[in-house]
Amino acid sequence: MRKSVYSNGKLLISGEYLVLNGAKALAVPLKVGQETIISEGNKKDILSWYSHENGNSWFEARFQTSGFGIRETTDINKAAYVQDLLLHVKNANPVFLEGRDSLEIRNELGFNHQWGFGSSSTLIYNMSTLFGVDPYKLNKIITGGSGFDIACAGAKNPLLYQVDGEKHFVEECKFDPSFSTNLYFIWLGNKKNTSQSVTWFKKNIQPKQKDIEEITGISQEMLQVKELPVFMELMEKHNSALENVLGVASVQKQYFNDFTGTIKPLGAWGGDFILAASDSEKEEVFNYFNRKGLSTILGWDELVI
Repeated sequence: MRKSVYSNGKLLISGEYLVLNGAKALAVPLKVGQETIISEGNKKDILSWYSHENGNSWFEARFQTSGFGIRETTDINKAAYVQDLLLHVKNANPVFLEGRDSLEIRNELGFNHQWGFGSSSTLIYNMSTLFGVDPYKLNKIITGGSGFDIACAGAKNPLLYQVDGEKHFVEECKFDPSFSTNLYFIWLGNKKNTSQSVTWFKKNIQPKQKDIEEITGISQEMLQVKELPVFMELMEKHNSALENVLGVASVQKQYFNDFTGTIKPLGAWGGDFILAASDSEKEEVFNYFNRKGLSTILGWDELVI
């Protein structure tokens, strides 16, 4: 018995936070992702778990097949997360592991797990697919997030994503900007916890309907843009709208106010990746961020499907 599932990583171009309240968000699946492979284990009553990143081991654990008690692990916090995931899979699908006294689950991640490209969402999607569970429901239980990352996991194109109560709407679309060589993704080196960010937002922020509608409009306009200056204007408009909602200055105002171009956060503000748009030469852009101590800079075309 051997089965495997591969899913895409993700980035949220527009709609951060307000996608939770029904705003349409523009999201893109990535050329990097995660594969999960299940096979028969070789230790009785043990579920063996392996997580690799670009071929290198970064986490291992052994669980009892009954109750998923942690037998041994290289990281107790990560093991507790996986244990919780396994319990929820079992709760959603009571026949999970029925008739098996051993199992091996191996995960092959194609990107740095600190990058916020979806190491958790791809895992949730893969486990759901392999064991007959609704990935959106499982994701909501585990992270409380909107589910856009689950939509990206199985998408073949960029998409507009929207939630309405328990319903989610996915519209795959064409988004291949002619100015893609002027778009850069830069890692800030500070991974945000999705669940914590979602919890904070739901507890502290009550956006107005006009804010939700404004972000929806920006997402839809971004799909139609043909010129870089117009796209940059929409990025600035998005930043201003979120500043008003969150009561927090944009990342560009806080850290990059001398950048020749426009910067917006992707996902939770203050962590993970930012999107930079500039008509400056590529070398100038790289040199700017290098001077800021940021060395992980990826082009749009090398990353986005």
